[in-house]
Amino acid sequence: MRFESAGQFGQAVQDYALKYEKAIKSTKSGEKNIEVRPARNKQASSKWLARHYKETLREKPDWNVLEMQRDIDKKFVISVSKNVCYRARARALKKVYRHGLFSTIVERHIRLKRMFVGFDALKEGFLGGCRHVISLDECFLKSKVGGQLLSAVGRDGYN
Repeated sequence: MRFESAGQFGQAVQDYALKYEKAIKSTKSGEKNIEVRPARNKQASSKWLARHYKETLREKPDWNVLEMQRDIDKKFVISVSKNVCYRARARALKKVYRHGLFSTIVERHIRLKRMFVGFDALKEGFLGGCRHVISLDECFLKSKVGGQLLSAVGRDGYN
């Protein structure tokens, strides 16, 4: 069997290893030869899982990581960690975002995580060095959202 590229061969070997529950390790031996040997099963990487679950995550973008883990265990009879599932989910959603297909899903709830407000004069002053006294102040927000608010205060040297 001939493959167009080493990447295509690697994907075929990885699919075979997971389908037949074989643990293998591939190493490059020469410019055109790749050697495949038995090893500990690390084939279910986040990259491989993202490739296989991209369509599922396109349909259900809020799919839980634990449900994904159970589905992998049922479908491929492999146990993977939550971290691997989380990385695979993030990688697959990144591919979906990149192609603009996510914009068609309107049920998605968007939540603000961080916000930066920079006043240009204040920023220029800090960078220019005319703000000699800088103090930082923080407070905890005690509302439904919670979190911390950090503010930087500077004094103008010309006043």
